[in-house]
Amino acid sequence: MKKFTICVSVLFYCLFVFQPVAAQAYSTGVGIRIDGLMTGFTLKHFITKHSAAEGMISIGHKSIIAAALFEQHLSFKGSPSLNFYYGTGMHVSFFKDGGRYYNTDRKIYNIPKAAGIDFIAGIDYKFSRVPISFSMDFKPFIDFVDGAQFYHDGSISVRYTF
Repeated sequence: MKKFTICVSVLFYCLFVFQPVAAQAYSTGVGIRIDGLMTGFTLKHFITKHSAAEGMISIGHKSIIAAALFEQHLSFKGSPSLNFYYGTGMHVSFFKDGGRYYNTDRKIYNIPKAAGIDFIAGIDYKFSRVPISFSMDFKPFIDFVDGAQFYHDGSISVRYTF
């Protein structure tokens, strides 16, 4: 719980420090996303100067998760290459062999799929001399399986930008 409180405090601080002062440093980025339990692919495309759509496919032990998010980007004053972003979206999860799905209470679900709501907040940096961006995020989500189950993860992503 202490880690969660620290993450939320940092994110609220970023909302006050980062301002929409410049356009993003790239239009589209495609790359890899790595978190504690899963690895996958990410595609981010800017729809306007400050909003982007991001799709993610994550692969884990006997599972695949596909997520779609809408994000708002705020540039750090004086640095259009560094952005704070936040957003929301949804996901659908598929589990191999019906899957053995463990929640935080160690309750076991034997389900083939699940769906839920995602939230995301993070920092994205676009290198100025190479077509690469690097981001770190915190992504809490709710699965709707036998009621609502809350989870969270954090990740790093590296994207080729164009």
